Amino acid sequence: MTAKRFMNLSRLITSEKVADKVLDQRSPHIFILTGNPGSGKTSYLNQLLVLLRKRNISITGFLAPVSSAGLQIQSYEIQNIETSERLPLAARKETPGWIKVGHLFFNPEAIIEGNRILSNPGISGYDLIVVDEIGPFELNDRVWADSVSGLLFLSDATMIWVVRKNLVQEVILKWNLKNTLIIDITIIKVPEAEKTILSRLRS
Repeated sequence: MTAKRFMNLSRLITSEKVADKVLDQRSPHIFILTGNPGSGKTSYLNQLLVLLRKRNISITGFLAPVSSAGLQIQSYEIQNIETSERLPLAARKETPGWIKVGHLFFNPEAIIEGNRILSNPGISGYDLIVVDEIGPFELNDRVWADSVSGLLFLSDATMIWVVRKNLVQEVILKWNLKNTLIIDITIIKVPEAEKTILSRLRS
């Protein structure tokens, strides 16, 4: 599959206002990896990162794997991509010392760690920056919002942002994203996504 198909998909999902803007080549290039809640976005991303590492791509950022009880998601973790270290991130059940944001309780230590990763002064030295995920909290200027905004000053950066399908337009508009390609995990196979990202990194 060619990059053209990815770009066409981007136009289908984004608003006309955003899609018609002239791409600013000085802006970061962002791949938005998307799917419905519970569709396996983090698992897909894990597979993709394994392939990219085999190509000697340096990667930083974090994943947010879920912990489930039956069919209901009960809690999330944050996993440092470089070290594989994990911390409890959020849960539906109240936990002493955690902060209630919306319908979840967040671990302050995990929020500090996620923002530390994204605010690392050396982050621009990596080939790829991963944020899993950007959602309703960030759209309301919470959790990773400030750190994500700071990443947009990295003019030559390439990133993967994980975003639920129904929030893609809002994320693009909020951060005025220009150089974006949408990877819908229900349409684009992992090896195809790897090929397109490598093409961007080597251009």
